[in-house]
Amino acid sequence: MSLPTVFVVDDDRDFRESLVALLSALGHRVEAFDSAKSFRSEINGGRPGCVLLDIRMPGESGLEMY
Repeated sequence: MSLPTVFVVDDDRDFRESLVALLSALGHRVEAFDSAKSFRSEINGGRPGCVLLDIRMPGESGLEMY
């Protein structure tokens, strides 16, 4: 069983990197993606964790993703 991961999906590079740094410093396993499309193409089901989504992204927004 893999460890839970916080998946950060945000098109703003500076914000995404800051959030990854903060969550990592708090001891969380974190993976970051710049779009809903990149998240979906790299992550397959069955991995425990949570997703932090930007609701306003070009292309497919966080609201449209789910």
